[in-house]
Amino acid sequence: MNRWKHVDFEVADWGELSAGPAAWMSYASFVLSLEPVGYWRSIQGQSVLDWSGNGHHGTVIGNVAAAPGAIHRDADAAMVFDGASRVEIPDHADLDFTGDLTLLAWINTTQSAGAFPRLINKDTGADHGYQLILASNSGYIARLEPRCTNLHFHGVNAAGAVVNDGQWHLVVATVDAGRPTIYVDGQFVAQVGEMDAPGRTNSVPLTLGSAPEGGEYIGLLDEAAVWGRALNAQEVRHLYERGIGRFNLSI
Repeated sequence: MNRWKHVDFEVADWGELSAGPAAWMSYASFVLSLEPVGYWRSIQGQSVLDWSGNGHHGTVIGNVAAAPGAIHRDADAAMVFDGASRVEIPDHADLDFTGDLTLLAWINTTQSAGAFPRLINKDTGADHGYQLILASNSGYIARLEPRCTNLHFHGVNAAGAVVNDGQWHLVVATVDAGRPTIYVDGQFVAQVGEMDAPGRTNSVPLTLGSAPEGGEYIGLLDEAAVWGRALNAQEVRHLYERGIGRFNLSI
């Protein structure tokens, strides 16, 4: 029986893909096939649209500009944060993750100072939840902090994965059965052991680019998405490959 072989290639022209297996679907279509709870990829004036179909649209607070985005041959714009702005998505039960979760963003920054800028945040000093932040422990690296019910920090740093080099990077953080994990550019980079009681419900908005009380991000942010489950390593790798225009066909 004839089968497709495993092939790696970069897309030269979308017009060449007139037919073929589902592995050729666009980045956005692949994200949607994974059924995110929220997926923010379109900025229109003072609004950021949620493509998930769940209606979690965001409002710009301050001045968030638009610029060419991260995804290969995709005209959709990235958000440009100036260190004094954020996107605010109203609180909803859908966005309260008390167990498994995934937080995802493409980022492009040279920021090297600041109080742990937030990429995705649903947390305050009083109402704990979860946050994907940049930490300056050893260069600017990704850090996931799902806060637990006893109000202690439980985090994992992507040690050695510096992401403030002015290039696009895909940062993905998951919690799977209580184990926080970080991936950078489709590759596993860090995990910590099981944590107790990850996350909790709160009434604060989900924000992109800062927390309501600070932690301002300076740089570009694109294709932010959240799930109430942990994406697996293969899903994360395929997201990165589609984002940069490389398709893995293994059918």
